[in-house]
Amino acid sequence: MDPNARFSAAVLDVNLSGLSGGMVFNRMHESETEALRQLPVVFFTGHPDCISDEILSAYGLSVVLDKPHSLSGLCAAIETIPIAA
Repeated sequence: MDPNARFSAAVLDVNLSGLSGGMVFNRMHESETEALRQLPVVFFTGHPDCISDEILSAYGLSVVLDKPHSLSGLCAAIETIPIAA
């Protein structure tokens, strides 16, 4: 990944096979790149009831959406995320 690239948010699937969204999230937060550690995250999951408010706040997650979810719903969720300038 280009360390100079600018992104507004990451959209991750919690249970992808291979490299799951949780693994990507952990790698982001272990990154030496400040912008990557601070990047807002939207998680998709087939089991949203397994992610509590405590987990959301402990990991700094912005939004968790259930699957399937509409594109308009994803866009609306992303619009609620405060984006750093």
